[in-house]
Amino acid sequence: MKKEYTTGQKKIVLDFFREHSDRHFSVNEVSDAVCKSGAGKSTVYRQISNLLEQGVLRRFETPDSPQFVYQYADMHDDCDRHYHLKCVKCGRLIHMECPHLNEVSEHIKEEHRFILGFGQSVLYGECTDCVEASGDI
Repeated sequence: MKKEYTTGQKKIVLDFFREHSDRHFSVNEVSDAVCKSGAGKSTVYRQISNLLEQGVLRRFETPDSPQFVYQYADMHDDCDRHYHLKCVKCGRLIHMECPHLNEVSEHIKEEHRFILGFGQSVLYGECTDCVEASGDI
């Protein structure tokens, strides 16, 4: 069995994701955020790949970018069983379980003969914090 080591650079990348567990980031965003701590872009790529393989991070596709984005998965192992809300202003990703959306999903299945994939479901809008900050309430 291969022993798993935690290097300083791995810790830097992992700590970044843990501190921002409600958001997802591209490799470039992570690299820009941790570069002052001594982790270069190739290190970030390697560590994200390792953390993804270990199940510590989840990878998402986004319709607004050809890049994948990554999020800390420790608290959200059940992403394939709930919906997601993404704030278009701050990038926050909210994991949402709601019986009303389950009713909508059932309606779409029965009436439109289409099954939604929870793990890939992302509804876009603005979070309350961003709406309040802009004064649009």
